[in-house]
Amino acid sequence: EILFARYFDFPGIFPWLVKYRLLRSLEMESGLVRLYDRLIVPIAQTVERLIPPPIGKSLILVGQKKHS
Repeated sequence: EILFARYFDFPGIFPWLVKYRLLRSLEMESGLVRLYDRLIVPIAQTVERLIPPPIGKSLILVGQKKHS
């Protein structure tokens, strides 16, 4: 049974699509990740607390096994 499901990191969809799907990159540059985490994540977290995104790069899901 799904108890909770929520998408997050809506802004992360676009860089991921460009870098890993369009450009087919296999590398993750730690400097760019740190920059994204420092500049974008705090804003996204604040906005996504107020307005849950309909889609996102990530999904958190909490489930419970039904007892039979």
